[in-house]
Amino acid sequence: LQQENGNLQAQVQAQQIQITQLQQQITQLQQQINGPAQQPARTSVGRRRVLRLPSESED
Repeated sequence: LQQENGNLQAQVQAQQIQITQLQQQITQLQQQINGPAQQPARTSVGRRRVLRLPSESED
């Protein structure tokens, strides 16, 4: 029984680690989704892409 309890505790700890990692990934994805409105750097990259389009059409 002690060995089984030890294995179960190890499984629970591993699952808790996976949960925390998933929570971190979720927060990162939420920041990426909400980011462009708040971060001017990304919008500037988008503007550069828009500026490139006329030069391509001129060629």
